[in-house]
Amino acid sequence: MRKSRLDKHWSSVEFRNIAKTELRKAIRNYEKDIAKKARKDPKAFYRYVNSRVKGRGISLIPDLIDSNGSVVTENFNKANAFNDFFQ
Repeated sequence: MRKSRLDKHWSSVEFRNIAKTELRKAIRNYEKDIAKKARKDPKAFYRYVNSRVKGRGISLIPDLIDSNGSVVTENFNKANAFNDFFQ
């Protein structure tokens, strides 16, 4: 029995969705692993952060709340907040 073009389309859509879901899970697990090891291996953490931020016009790091409870929005201040946290 031959598959129609529509059946082939929906079949490929399903495979694409499965692949996308698995990729997202893998990225999420990798990021959780980096976060767990951040205190012991801050170099790996900053390497990952820099790989996500470099070459982009906007920062991918969301606004932070520092130890004083104030919202940090500037990139320089975010870097200092991370530095304070991991020292």
